[in-house]
Amino acid sequence: MFNAHPTPYITGESYAWWQFRSQFLVHARDVIVWLPPGYHDDPHRRYPVLYIHDGQNLFDASTSFMGVKWNLDNAAFHMIQEGILEPFIMVGVYNSPDRIPEYNPLAKGGDFGRFIVEELMPAINATFRTEGGRRNALMGSSMGGLISFAHLWWYPEHFFGAACLSPSLWVLYRTGGAREWLERHRFPPLDTKLYIDHGTRGYEGRMRGIVEDVVTFCLDRGLPKSKIRHYVARGGDHNESSWAARIDKPLKFLFKR
Repeated sequence: MFNAHPTPYITGESYAWWQFRSQFLVHARDVIVWLPPGYHDDPHRRYPVLYIHDGQNLFDASTSFMGVKWNLDNAAFHMIQEGILEPFIMVGVYNSPDRIPEYNPLAKGGDFGRFIVEELMPAINATFRTEGGRRNALMGSSMGGLISFAHLWWYPEHFFGAACLSPSLWVLYRTGGAREWLERHRFPPLDTKLYIDHGTRGYEGRMRGIVEDVVTFCLDRGLPKSKIRHYVARGGDHNESSWAARIDKPLKFLFKR
């Protein structure tokens, strides 16, 4: 169950469920929930939810990879208070020793998706004042960006959008490539939002062609240009610091007032 998680390292109010177990996955995982400022002001108000992979990297440098956090708590807190973003709940799902196969749509990504949709989402909806329906979005980087992308296609009835930071789309070459993978799946509703980005240094720069192919495919299938954002982070690398430096952009795209 979720319990209050008071800590000086996170801006705002947070709750945690340590070792959330799943019937679909081998490993239990920690889940941390961040509530927006003003959550308790109106007991009848409900909120959209952002589900984020690699949850240990989001809010607290002491739990994050290489001691670098995305600083999502501060970014969201201040933009909500300034009226830039609508208030929303964030759910950080820690990774497990099976991170790579769980975040791979060609391996255990389907089982991981069932965990999110059939187990975690009902627990979140039962505990916190969520809007439910499609008023949920996904976010992740690297392999987390890839599985966010896949789940947006697999579960369009549950998610209105996804933010895919430096997604590892190269994994889909095993099926012929990202475009070929997309062609095998039903296209989501045309009000779906897709944010996708990459940097320009090293491996990041080589991702541009793959990402542009995905964007072109989506536009050709009728997704309005206003519903897709392809951002190129000049000088960006494949690491937590680079993702943290541009975290405001996917948040604004998904939740801007």
